[in-house]
Amino acid sequence: MPNIARSTVPIPVAWCLLVSLLGCQRQPPPKPVLILWAWDRLEDLTFLRPSEAEVAGLLGTITLINGEARVEGRRLSLKVPDTMSILGVVRLESDGSALPEAARVALEIRNLTDRPRVSGIQIDFDARASQLGWYRQLLKELGPVSMTALASWCLDEPWFAGADVREAAPMLFRMGPQQPQLLRRLRRQEQFAPGCREAIGISTDEPMAWLPTAARVYMFHPKPWTEEAFRQVCARF
Repeated sequence: MPNIARSTVPIPVAWCLLVSLLGCQRQPPPKPVLILWAWDRLEDLTFLRPSEAEVAGLLGTITLINGEARVEGRRLSLKVPDTMSILGVVRLESDGSALPEAARVALEIRNLTDRPRVSGIQIDFDARASQLGWYRQLLKELGPVSMTALASWCLDEPWFAGADVREAAPMLFRMGPQQPQLLRRLRRQEQFAPGCREAIGISTDEPMAWLPTAARVYMFHPKPWTEEAFRQVCARF
Protein backbone atom coordinates (compact mmCIF):
# COMPACT_ATOMS: atom_id res chain seq x y z
CA MET A 1 0.00 0.00 0.00
CA PRO A 2 1.46 3.43 -0.90
CA ASN A 3 2.54 5.64 1.99
CA ILE A 4 0.02 8.47 2.13
CA ALA A 5 1.12 11.45 4.22
CA ARG A 6 -1.39 12.47 6.82
CA SER A 7 -2.74 16.01 6.69
CA THR A 8 -1.33 18.27 9.37
CA VAL A 9 -4.45 20.45 9.25
CA PRO A 10 -6.78 19.75 12.21
CA ILE A 11 -10.14 18.32 11.17
CA PRO A 12 -12.24 21.33 12.40
CA VAL A 13 -9.98 23.74 10.52
CA ALA A 14 -10.00 21.58 7.40
CA TRP A 15 -13.80 21.43 7.54
CA CYS A 16 -14.04 25.22 7.78
CA LEU A 17 -11.71 25.58 4.82
CA LEU A 18 -13.82 23.17 2.81
CA VAL A 19 -17.03 25.02 3.67
CA SER A 20 -15.33 28.29 2.76
CA LEU A 21 -14.30 26.92 -0.62
CA LEU A 22 -17.75 25.58 -1.33
CA GLY A 23 -19.39 28.83 -0.26
CA CYS A 24 -20.79 29.55 3.17
CA GLN A 25 -24.40 30.47 3.71
CA ARG A 26 -24.61 33.75 5.59
CA GLN A 27 -26.34 33.77 8.91
CA PRO A 28 -29.67 35.63 8.77
CA PRO A 29 -29.51 39.11 10.32
CA PRO A 30 -30.88 39.44 13.85
CA LYS A 31 -34.53 40.33 14.17
CA PRO A 32 -35.11 44.07 14.38
CA VAL A 33 -36.58 45.74 17.43
CA LEU A 34 -40.23 46.61 16.76
CA ILE A 35 -41.54 49.98 17.94
CA LEU A 36 -45.27 50.67 17.72
CA TRP A 37 -46.27 54.23 16.94
CA ALA A 38 -49.28 55.14 19.10
CA TRP A 39 -50.97 58.21 17.68
CA ASP A 40 -53.59 60.38 19.41
CA ARG A 41 -56.25 57.69 19.68
CA LEU A 42 -57.50 55.52 22.50
CA GLU A 43 -54.62 53.08 22.63
CA ASP A 44 -54.44 50.10 24.98
CA LEU A 45 -51.13 48.28 24.53
CA THR A 46 -51.18 46.43 27.82
CA PHE A 47 -51.23 43.15 25.86
CA LEU A 48 -47.52 43.59 25.07
CA ARG A 49 -45.24 41.14 26.84
CA PRO A 50 -41.74 42.07 28.05
CA SER A 51 -39.21 42.49 25.21
CA GLU A 52 -41.83 41.98 22.46
CA ALA A 53 -41.85 45.58 21.30
CA GLU A 54 -41.31 49.17 22.32
CA VAL A 55 -43.77 52.05 22.10
CA ALA A 56 -43.38 55.52 20.63
CA GLY A 57 -46.39 57.51 21.77
CA LEU A 58 -47.56 60.89 20.54
CA LEU A 59 -47.52 63.29 23.48
CA GLY A 60 -48.49 66.47 21.69
CA THR A 61 -48.64 68.57 18.55
CA ILE A 62 -47.08 72.00 18.09
CA THR A 63 -48.48 74.14 15.29
CA LEU A 64 -46.03 76.73 13.95
CA ILE A 65 -47.89 79.70 12.50
CA ASN A 66 -47.06 83.40 12.12
CA GLY A 67 -44.11 83.20 14.48
CA GLU A 68 -46.11 81.49 17.22
CA ALA A 69 -46.01 77.97 18.65
CA ARG A 70 -49.46 76.63 19.51
CA VAL A 71 -49.19 73.61 21.78
CA GLU A 72 -51.81 70.88 22.11
CA GLY A 73 -51.09 67.91 24.35
CA ARG A 74 -52.28 64.38 23.81
CA ARG A 75 -56.06 64.20 24.28
CA LEU A 76 -56.78 60.47 24.38
CA SER A 77 -55.32 57.89 26.74
CA LEU A 78 -52.36 55.67 26.00
CA LYS A 79 -52.01 52.56 28.16
CA VAL A 80 -48.84 50.46 28.25
CA PRO A 81 -47.64 47.73 30.64
CA ASP A 82 -46.65 49.06 34.06
CA THR A 83 -42.96 48.26 33.57
CA MET A 84 -42.70 49.86 30.12
CA SER A 85 -41.34 53.32 29.31
CA ILE A 86 -42.17 55.07 26.03
CA LEU A 87 -40.43 57.24 23.50
CA GLY A 88 -42.26 60.58 23.55
CA VAL A 89 -43.22 61.76 20.06
CA VAL A 90 -43.95 65.41 19.32
CA ARG A 91 -45.50 66.31 15.99
CA LEU A 92 -44.68 69.70 14.42
CA GLU A 93 -47.01 71.20 11.82
CA SER A 94 -46.53 74.39 9.82
CA ASP A 95 -48.48 76.36 7.22
CA GLY A 96 -45.26 77.79 5.79
CA SER A 97 -45.53 81.15 7.55
CA ALA A 98 -42.87 82.67 9.81
CA LEU A 99 -41.36 80.28 12.33
CA PRO A 100 -40.90 81.04 16.03
CA GLU A 101 -37.47 80.92 17.64
CA ALA A 102 -36.10 77.39 17.67
CA ALA A 103 -35.11 77.71 21.34
CA ARG A 104 -38.69 78.51 22.29
CA VAL A 105 -40.05 75.48 20.43
CA ALA A 106 -37.38 73.29 22.04
CA LEU A 107 -38.60 74.43 25.45
CA GLU A 108 -42.20 73.55 24.57
CA ILE A 109 -41.07 70.09 23.39
CA ARG A 110 -39.25 69.48 26.66
CA ASN A 111 -42.33 70.55 28.60
CA LEU A 112 -44.49 68.07 26.68
CA THR A 113 -42.10 65.17 27.19
CA ASP A 114 -40.87 65.83 30.74
CA ARG A 115 -42.96 63.22 32.48
CA PRO A 116 -42.46 59.87 34.21
CA ARG A 117 -41.70 56.82 32.06
CA VAL A 118 -40.72 58.86 28.99
CA SER A 119 -37.30 57.59 27.95
CA GLY A 120 -36.55 60.01 25.14
CA ILE A 121 -37.86 62.37 22.45
CA GLN A 122 -38.76 61.81 18.81
CA ILE A 123 -39.59 64.75 16.52
CA ASP A 124 -41.98 64.25 13.61
CA PHE A 125 -41.84 67.20 11.20
CA ASP A 126 -42.30 67.08 7.42
CA ALA A 127 -40.28 70.26 7.00
CA ARG A 128 -40.20 72.17 3.74
CA ALA A 129 -36.90 72.85 2.01
CA SER A 130 -36.99 76.48 3.22
CA GLN A 131 -37.39 75.28 6.83
CA LEU A 132 -34.48 72.86 7.02
CA GLY A 133 -32.01 75.39 8.43
CA TRP A 134 -34.47 76.22 11.22
CA TYR A 135 -35.11 72.53 11.84
CA ARG A 136 -31.39 71.84 12.12
CA GLN A 137 -31.13 74.57 14.75
CA LEU A 138 -34.03 73.03 16.67
CA LEU A 139 -32.30 69.65 16.69
CA LYS A 140 -29.16 71.28 18.09
CA GLU A 141 -31.21 72.98 20.82
CA LEU A 142 -32.76 69.67 21.86
CA GLY A 143 -29.59 67.61 22.03
CA PRO A 144 -29.52 63.92 21.09
CA VAL A 145 -33.01 63.03 19.86
CA SER A 146 -34.73 60.64 17.50
CA MET A 147 -36.47 61.99 14.42
CA THR A 148 -38.63 60.75 11.60
CA ALA A 149 -37.34 61.58 8.14
CA LEU A 150 -38.73 61.81 4.64
CA ALA A 151 -37.22 59.06 2.51
CA SER A 152 -35.97 61.70 0.06
CA TRP A 153 -33.81 63.20 2.83
CA CYS A 154 -31.94 59.93 3.26
CA LEU A 155 -31.01 58.71 -0.21
CA ASP A 156 -28.03 61.08 -0.34
CA GLU A 157 -26.11 62.54 2.59
CA PRO A 158 -28.91 63.93 4.77
CA TRP A 159 -29.16 67.65 5.48
CA PHE A 160 -29.03 66.94 9.22
CA ALA A 161 -25.63 65.21 9.03
CA GLY A 162 -23.52 66.55 11.87
CA ALA A 163 -26.53 67.62 13.92
CA ASP A 164 -27.11 65.95 17.29
CA VAL A 165 -29.47 63.27 15.97
CA ARG A 166 -29.39 59.96 17.83
CA GLU A 167 -31.54 58.18 15.26
CA ALA A 168 -33.30 59.08 12.02
CA ALA A 169 -36.13 56.84 10.81
CA PRO A 170 -36.95 57.34 7.10
CA MET A 171 -40.64 56.72 6.50
CA LEU A 172 -41.48 54.26 3.73
CA PHE A 173 -45.20 55.00 3.57
CA ARG A 174 -47.45 57.93 2.60
CA MET A 175 -44.61 59.04 0.33
CA GLY A 176 -46.75 60.82 -2.25
CA PRO A 177 -46.43 60.72 -6.05
CA GLN A 178 -42.65 60.21 -5.90
CA GLN A 179 -42.99 56.92 -4.05
CA PRO A 180 -42.29 54.55 -7.01
CA GLN A 181 -39.23 56.55 -8.05
CA LEU A 182 -37.85 56.78 -4.51
CA LEU A 183 -38.36 53.07 -3.85
CA ARG A 184 -36.67 52.10 -7.13
CA ARG A 185 -33.66 54.20 -6.24
CA LEU A 186 -33.54 52.77 -2.73
CA ARG A 187 -33.65 49.24 -4.12
CA ARG A 188 -30.72 50.03 -6.43
CA GLN A 189 -28.70 51.48 -3.55
CA GLU A 190 -29.81 48.64 -1.22
CA GLN A 191 -29.69 50.95 1.79
CA PHE A 192 -30.07 54.55 2.85
CA ALA A 193 -27.17 56.96 3.25
CA PRO A 194 -25.12 56.89 6.48
CA GLY A 195 -27.06 58.52 9.27
CA CYS A 196 -30.32 56.88 8.17
CA ARG A 197 -29.53 53.19 8.46
CA GLU A 198 -30.40 52.36 12.05
CA ALA A 199 -34.19 52.61 11.74
CA ILE A 200 -37.05 52.70 9.25
CA GLY A 201 -40.75 53.51 9.50
CA ILE A 202 -43.42 51.44 7.74
CA SER A 203 -47.19 51.04 7.89
CA THR A 204 -49.37 47.97 8.26
CA ASP A 205 -51.62 49.08 5.40
CA GLU A 206 -48.78 49.52 2.87
CA PRO A 207 -47.03 46.12 2.83
CA MET A 208 -43.70 46.02 1.03
CA ALA A 209 -42.01 43.04 -0.58
CA TRP A 210 -38.53 44.32 0.26
CA LEU A 211 -37.14 46.46 3.05
CA PRO A 212 -33.64 47.77 3.72
CA THR A 213 -31.95 46.23 6.72
CA ALA A 214 -32.45 48.19 9.94
CA ALA A 215 -31.94 47.45 13.62
CA ARG A 216 -35.18 49.17 14.60
CA VAL A 217 -38.51 49.17 12.74
CA TYR A 218 -41.19 51.71 13.62
CA MET A 219 -44.66 50.46 12.75
CA PHE A 220 -47.64 52.72 12.05
CA HIS A 221 -51.17 51.33 12.18
CA PRO A 222 -54.05 53.46 10.78
CA LYS A 223 -56.39 52.21 13.49
CA PRO A 224 -55.98 51.69 17.23
CA TRP A 225 -53.64 48.78 17.90
CA THR A 226 -55.11 45.41 18.81
CA GLU A 227 -53.28 42.28 19.88
CA GLU A 228 -54.34 40.58 16.65
CA ALA A 229 -52.88 43.40 14.53
CA PHE A 230 -49.67 43.25 16.50
CA ARG A 231 -49.36 39.47 16.12
CA GLN A 232 -49.78 39.85 12.36
CA VAL A 233 -46.89 42.31 12.37
CA CYS A 234 -44.74 39.94 14.42
CA ALA A 235 -45.31 37.19 11.89
CA ARG A 236 -43.57 39.30 9.23
CA PHE A 237 -40.34 39.65 11.19
